[in-house]
Formats: sequence, structure tokens, C-alpha cells
Amino acid sequence: MPWSCCASAEYSTRISCLLAAVSETDDPTDHQRELSAFVSEHRPPVTLIGRFGAGVRQLPAHPGLRVVVPHPRGYRGTSPVLPPPPGRGAGWGSRNVRSMIALDALVRLCPPPADPPPAVGWAQVERALGAALPADYKQLVETYGDGVFDDTIWLLAPDSAYEDCDLQTQTTERNEILADLWEGGEAKPAGLVEAGARVLPWAFEEGTGAFLYWLARPGQHPDEWTVLYNEGRGPLWEHHDMGCLAFLLAVLTGTAETQYFGHLHEELKPTEHRFSTADQTLGTSQR
Repeated sequence: MPWSCCASAEYSTRISCLLAAVSETDDPTDHQRELSAFVSEHRPPVTLIGRFGAGVRQLPAHPGLRVVVPHPRGYRGTSPVLPPPPGRGAGWGSRNVRSMIALDALVRLCPPPADPPPAVGWAQVERALGAALPADYKQLVETYGDGVFDDTIWLLAPDSAYEDCDLQTQTTERNEILADLWEGGEAKPAGLVEAGARVLPWAFEEGTGAFLYWLARPGQHPDEWTVLYNEGRGPLWEHHDMGCLAFLLAVLTGTAETQYFGHLHEELKPTEHRFSTADQTLGTSQR
């Protein structure tokens, strides 16, 4: 991959996304190699820029620029930090680059509903839950809404018309169920040994009783939460060191390192991936 930086004018009509993971060295860094491999594997409409130069300095003022995504862990290099473009505050741009790429891959793999789902009042939802939520989950809900991927993975959504798909309802129910199990002597997953750690559900598996949770550790940003799978009729938990969007994509593409979802890949064997809304699958809500 060429690591030289092109002039910003060259980007205006050719691509939809730029990744400016810049450095001042001739050889790519480990982080740049990782991004390059990810882009090569998933082939999103992205141009990766590896060297800091005049073209990068000019990008914030480019008329075609719509959003800038900062590095999720902050800037670590020695090159000057780009200022916000005119008229945009210091908080411009908030989405994780990798999540955007994964969402693009998921949308191409499994098209979302033609009609967009209802808007979500995230601030109110997070106040009710007592926790902020990961950006990749919000992207999923805003793109798909409540419903089921490949007749297997049901995505929970805030304020769903269906109790089984409602994030707040299922959070309350799962908290009560797990508390009873643990008080009765069932072992907690290793990740919950840490004081202050908690789990929150974000999806469940059709027909098995299994749930997918976030492992939320104290002091950890929600975008760093990882995934826990809890089998529906047993005490076993399986940890995955990735966010919910990346895990969902890995399951659907058969690349997840998991002992579960055998029915999806051994029985259903979808040749085309499909998302069905809760309304399409469950009919008229009774709530």
C-alpha cells in the first residue's frame, strides 16, 4: 500500500471515506498495518492515508468533508493535531472508524429494512438504564431497529413494541433472572468477579434461550465493552473480545470463534443473509 499523502482535491469525487492514520515514518506502523489488513479483507469504499503532509492539513477545510472520526483512544503520534474546520466545534465527529467499516460490511451483507426504524431518544434510554451505550449498538439500532438476522439473532432495541425485543424490559428481566441464579449457587462468569462489573443484554438467539450481553467493566468506556454469550439452558458463558457489531458480523459470516450458532451454519445455511423486522416476524404488537 502506498503511504504517501495525496492532495485533498484528489479525494473529492473518488471515495466516500478517508482513513487518515498518519505517521512521519516511511514504513507503516503496526496500527496502520492492522487497518490496511482490515480494509483489504472487507473492501469498503475507503482510502487509507499513512503519511502526514500538506494534503492532510487541507482536509478540514475541504467542502466535501461531512464528518471526522477521531481515534477512539486519542491521538498518540507526534504530528500536529488537525484543528476543527471552520464553524465546527471541538467535539466534531464521534464514530469509531472500525465500527463504520463493519457497519458498511454488514449492510452490504444483510440489507436493512427499506423503511428506517423509529428515531431513538438515546439520552432518555441511557438515563433509564443507568449507563451510556456503545456507539456501534446505536448504529445497529438506527440502521435496522428491532428484528432478527438470519432467523437466528434477535437485536434488542429501546422502546420496542414487543417485550421480548425491548432493551429496557429485557435488561430488567435478565438482571432479575441472573441474580436469582447466582444467589442459588450458579457460578458467575469470570469477567464479573471484578467489583462493579455488570452485564447488559443486547440480543438473544432464536429458540435456545441464549442471550448476548455486554461485559461492562468499571471505568471502561462503553465503546470498549466486549461480548458475553450465555447459553440458554446451562451455566456456561463464552467471552468474545470485540464489540456487538463486530461479533454480529463475525457470526453471520461464519468467522466467529464460538461453540454456538451451529443451527445457523449447519441447518439453515443461508445463501443470502436476511434481516426481518419484529413487525414482519411477530405481527401486531399486543403491548
